[in-house]
Amino acid sequence: RVAAHADGSHRWCTCPGGGTGRLYSGSNDNSIRVWDLAQSPPVSLDTLTGHRDIVRTLAAARDRLYSGSRDSTVRVWDTTQSPPVSLHTLAGHNEPVDAVVVAGDRL
Repeated sequence: RVAAHADGSHRWCTCPGGGTGRLYSGSNDNSIRVWDLAQSPPVSLDTLTGHRDIVRTLAAARDRLYSGSRDSTVRVWDTTQSPPVSLHTLAGHNEPVDAVVVAGDRL
């Protein structure tokens, strides 16, 4: 069982880290937590910030994490760095981003 985000916020979505032993969780506190599943119980390694509203969806592929938010943006994170670094913010949606899907090298 993975604990709540720092302020007890509801975890909105989770995403496995693609064989890295990591789990990512997005929350209504606008953050993403990085969890180490090799620990028992799982340990929070990092908190990623940058979204201005609820993180509603996550997808991971290779060395990237993609997060979609109710702030109508998608962020691209470099997961090779610790903590992961936001590389790009994809803005321009008129509505909240409810799903991101990665297929091969395409978002």
